[in-house]
Amino acid sequence: MMFFILTGTILSVIYNVATHWIFPGVASGLVWYFGYFACFGLAGYLALNFKAESPGEAVILALKALLPVSGLILLIYGFFAQFGTATVSSGNADVLDSSASMTGPLCIITGIILILLSIRLSRRA
Repeated sequence: MMFFILTGTILSVIYNVATHWIFPGVASGLVWYFGYFACFGLAGYLALNFKAESPGEAVILALKALLPVSGLILLIYGFFAQFGTATVSSGNADVLDSSASMTGPLCIITGIILILLSIRLSRRA
């Protein structure tokens, strides 16, 4: 039960941040509330597959289950930061209009590492 509540809360916070900051047009209506239902449905499915004996073990299992999700979010954000920036023509060359040019590649590499780490941890368990 602790794993279900913890995972559902974490997934709903991620969903809330994603809908309000990344996709603000979808942050209302029936579809938005269905997203919360889907978050807790996914948390229920994960709670059936992962059995936790104590609250500490529930926290570890929740973080382990959310590792590929955070890797995927970092990977998508990295691609957006790297290739979604506008180019401004400056003379003969195009200059990337970005304040931090290393943010994209670092997020992409970190996302790939987190996804590979989660695959390795799931095969070990």
